Amino acid sequence: MQREMVDNPAVVPSFQSRIDLFQDVNTQKKGEGIALRFSTLVLDAISQAGGFNIVADDVMNLSEAFHQKVDITKRVIDLVGSLVLIALLSPVFVITVFAILIESGPPMIFKQKRSLCRGGRSFDFYKFRSMVHGADGMKGHLQKYNESDGALFKIKNDPRITRVGKIIRRLSIDELPQLFNVLKGDMSLVGPRPLPVSDLERIQEDWNILRNMKARARAKPGVTGLWQVCGRSALGFNTMIKLDLYYIENQSFLLDMKILLRTIPAVLRGDGAC
Repeated sequence: MQREMVDNPAVVPSFQSRIDLFQDVNTQKKGEGIALRFSTLVLDAISQAGGFNIVADDVMNLSEAFHQKVDITKRVIDLVGSLVLIALLSPVFVITVFAILIESGPPMIFKQKRSLCRGGRSFDFYKFRSMVHGADGMKGHLQKYNESDGALFKIKNDPRITRVGKIIRRLSIDELPQLFNVLKGDMSLVGPRPLPVSDLERIQEDWNILRNMKARARAKPGVTGLWQVCGRSALGFNTMIKLDLYYIENQSFLLDMKILLRTIPAVLRGDGAC
C-alpha cells in the first residue's frame, strides 16, 4: 500500500463544540512544525450565550503565527482608541470622581493585582471605586454567598457596593480607568478578562482547567471581550474560559471591531452587570 505524506492535515469535527478539540490537538502538534487546518462549526457556547456568530471562514489555520500576542496594528489601535475615548469621556471621569469623593471620600480609584492565569504576570488593575472602604477584606466573610463558580465572585445584592457604585457599575463607568491600563500597555481594548490574583488561587487543581487558564495568557488582557458582550457575570466561569479561548484562536481586527461595537449596546442594557 502506498503511503502519502500530508503537509497540512484537515480535521473535521462531528460535534458542535470544538474548543476541546482545538486545545488537545494543537497541544499535541505544537512544536512538530505541523500547521493544522480545521473545518469547523460555529462555537456552540457563543451561539447559546449571545448569538455571536463571528466565523467568517470555516477553515482555521492554527499555526504558531496564529497565536502571536498583540501585533503592531493592534497596539496602534489600542493607543489611538484609548486616547480618543479618554478625551471624549473626560466629563464622565470628572463627574464620577466628584461623586465618589462627596459620598465616601478618597481614594476614588481602586487598584488591584490582576492576572490572566495563576502564576502568570500580574499588574495593577484600575477601576473607579464602587464599594465601601476595605471591601476586599470583607470578601472572605461573604464567600458563602458567592453565586458564581471558579475564580469568579458575584453576589447579586452585594452589601459592599455604595449608592454611587450601583450607578457606575450598572453603566460600566467603573471600568473606564482601565483605558489608562491600555495606555500603559498592561491591557488591550479587546481581550480576555483579567481576574484578581487572590481569586485565581481558589481555582481547583484540575489539569484541564489550569491548562485552559494558562492558554488565556497568550493574549493581552482586555477592557472588553466576548464574555462582556455575551452576558458578563451572568455566565459561568467555564463558559467565560471557552469564550476567551475562542477569541484567542480567532482574534483579528474584524473580530475586535465586532466586539467593540457589541459592547456599546451591552453596556446600555446592563447585560450581566452586578
